[in-house]
Amino acid sequence: MTRRFALPLGLAMSFILAAPASGAESLTSVSVVDDRGRQVNLAKPAVRVISLAPNTTELVFAIGAGATLVAVTEFSDYPSAARLLPSVGGINGLDLERIVALHPDLVVGWASGNSRTELDALEKAGIAVFESDPSTVLAISSNLTRLGELTGHLTEGEAAASALVLAFDEITRRENGKPPVTVFYQVWDPPLVTLGGPQLITSVISACGGKNIFGDLSALAPTVDPEAVIARHPDVIVTEPSQSEEVEKTWLNRAQGDSRWHARVTGIDPDLLIRGGPRIVEGTRALCAALDASREEATRRSAKTRQ
Repeated sequence: MTRRFALPLGLAMSFILAAPASGAESLTSVSVVDDRGRQVNLAKPAVRVISLAPNTTELVFAIGAGATLVAVTEFSDYPSAARLLPSVGGINGLDLERIVALHPDLVVGWASGNSRTELDALEKAGIAVFESDPSTVLAISSNLTRLGELTGHLTEGEAAASALVLAFDEITRRENGKPPVTVFYQVWDPPLVTLGGPQLITSVISACGGKNIFGDLSALAPTVDPEAVIARHPDVIVTEPSQSEEVEKTWLNRAQGDSRWHARVTGIDPDLLIRGGPRIVEGTRALCAALDASREEATRRSAKTRQ
């Protein structure tokens, strides 16, 4: 999968040190429970925040608290303002010394993506860490509200959370009752990597009337055999847009001789589908459209068979 790196450090200090939105200057203490069930306590709403994942960066901006961010990690490329912020590391590790030197009031980490050792080290350094790990749209909504409270942007957080749930519920109602569609989400090949049941993509596929063919696996990102994919006969294969043509050729070659193979390959920006942020609504709409196209193809094949 193509990885998009954030722009190099551009010290836009006027942006980074901008005054927080109204309410953030309150001296009222705040306390929330994070996605690991841990209590996060602040003497007052945070005004210096560091985000350790692209999705948590999007969450902070979505609640109107972007001006509190003093640093992010690589791949934090949305919204565009995130690209101007200093980077404190990424998938190869965090620069713990730099994080501590930035004196954050709050670090927003990714529970299943960041190193447990590094997150624990930040807490031992006396830094408050909120660990985010949403696997459903309701969990994303809850993150928006809790981060809003931690940053003094509760009103904005609640508004963003409500808008997200309403939009997603509308999609779910529209898709309810449609014929089921089986879906294989391809992350990487080779090795052939997909996303298992605990991942956000499983609930998104379900909202569109589909089923993740590896939703029964408990691993977050399991490696699977091509034969296992073929045996489960997915109706739709979802991959990155730049890879869709090559992926389709590969699977047609692998499935030669299997008359039941009718998988439709579609490319959808992974940032819209597997980042746990508000843009999940946009990704869900794109996925639902792909599943509808598969249903139409199945109807046409059925009609030809009857002729």
